[in-house]
Amino acid sequence: MPIDHTSVTVPLNKFDAFKTFMLAALQPLGTRVLMVFSQYNSIGLGESLPYFWIQGLELDDAEEAVALKMLQKTHLAFTADSQDQVQESYEAALKAGATDNGVPGQRPQYGEKYYAAFVTEPLFGFNLEVVCRK
Repeated sequence: MPIDHTSVTVPLNKFDAFKTFMLAALQPLGTRVLMVFSQYNSIGLGESLPYFWIQGLELDDAEEAVALKMLQKTHLAFTADSQDQVQESYEAALKAGATDNGVPGQRPQYGEKYYAAFVTEPLFGFNLEVVCRK
């Protein structure tokens, strides 16, 4: 069964910067803010329904250090409708501050029609992927 939605919790002091980056990187996919729950420091992103949630959490220095280590190990992959969207999202992410972690291209080790690009997200260093399987 596919996942309906997921969330990432980030330190509240980095919430706005993370939101800005993710919206820029995923804009070529049609991703935008669809829901806001300010009382929870939470937003839902998606195209027609929110499938990716970002929540900001107030953390002390020790908690933030642990959270940052965990976020570095995160891998997020978003679906593109076309190889052009993969390329556009990759370029948008780089423009928004990410670094290259795998240029757009075929990845036959993951499947015959697996076309993806990878970047390292600039705030936490996690691996962000956009993939098209068409």
